[in-house]
Amino acid sequence: MPMLMDAVKEYTRKVTYVTYNVGDYNLECSCRKFEIFDILCMHGMKVLTHNKVLMLPSRYIQRRWSKFSKDGLPYQ
Repeated sequence: MPMLMDAVKEYTRKVTYVTYNVGDYNLECSCRKFEIFDILCMHGMKVLTHNKVLMLPSRYIQRRWSKFSKDGLPYQ
């Protein structure tokens, strides 16, 4: 019987929920990757793509990814 339980665990998928506010482009995903690692998850990207958002909102672009990351210049 343990073999069967291992097989069930292996093929069980985790459901991820994304809340998207169209007005201010705010995403909240149940995987919490952005809150923990400051990286927008694939679930959030998929929701933005599905809603035809062509430019990533600035709140999801971290300073360390910009050309200003090593300068003392303010990020715009």
